[in-house]
Amino acid sequence: MAAHPPNSNSSGNAMRQRRIPLETANSPPIIEESSCSDSASCCSSSGVENHQDSFPALQSYYSASDVSPPKVSLTPLPPSQPTTATWRFLPWLGLLVWPSLLTLPLSLLHTSSLHYSNIFPRSWYALQTSPDAWLDKSREPGGIWLWFNNALIAKPLRHPLGLILGISAVAVGHFFLLLYFRLHHQQLLGPTTPIQSRGAPPYIFSRALLHHLSQPGGFFLLGTYLSLTWLWDLLPPSYYSFQGSIQYTNVALCLITQDLLQFLMHKLEHIAHPKLYRLSHKPHHKFTNPKLFDAFDGSVPDTILMILLPLFFHRAL
Repeated sequence: MAAHPPNSNSSGNAMRQRRIPLETANSPPIIEESSCSDSASCCSSSGVENHQDSFPALQSYYSASDVSPPKVSLTPLPPSQPTTATWRFLPWLGLLVWPSLLTLPLSLLHTSSLHYSNIFPRSWYALQTSPDAWLDKSREPGGIWLWFNNALIAKPLRHPLGLILGISAVAVGHFFLLLYFRLHHQQLLGPTTPIQSRGAPPYIFSRALLHHLSQPGGFFLLGTYLSLTWLWDLLPPSYYSFQGSIQYTNVALCLITQDLLQFLMHKLEHIAHPKLYRLSHKPHHKFTNPKLFDAFDGSVPDTILMILLPLFFHRAL
């Protein structure tokens, strides 16, 4: 760094010291790391010269001298962390995702203003659980999809109200799931540790969400399966009945059974034959930076084997 010559005017040095608060006359001002307005930008900076506009004191100093800015990397101060007691509690918020799936059903069953009987016509839903009661208007006035009933179909179709409400309940739960994942991704629910030796690669949430929503295996195939099995009356009669309330024991048994069947199909894909594995499940293992959406982004054969077939077998149990 250039020093002032011995015969330089002392008043000039004094003016420079008054104009820029320096530790010494020939040293740049000390800038606290917390003064960086954009911590992400500062972290990725290759040097101070790219951020002189963010530091007026540095800009004034280097513009008034012939000294080049030093190449340093500024590390921002870590954000304020919650207390230890809060860290223990926050990760358990993920358990609230499961009850959030019941937000819509509970609203339609246990609120007077939003009760399904006050919103939907009686002809849209069935109350009887007998297998063929919905086909007899004298026994069950609702449940038939009259809009799509014609002579080309031997048997009337089930009304899609229950199907739409079921998919809507999953969509509401999906919203809470994405909210929880976003908080976790921002490390607001606790610090995360990369599993990669060189650290986790950048993960753009909006891009990953769009990719997730565009996957045919997660939405098109599953939606088609649910629509066909519902409309063509291929599900147990209790699935179509609006009578009563939520059967929590049956819901828990359904989840456990479905998960067991998916585990068995998953195991089969790994050990049955190498060609089957490469065709169906190997694309799922290409993710080296696993995140929430990767669990839903399987190939079409993988979705059929691990999701649709267990659902088909499960309905007969």
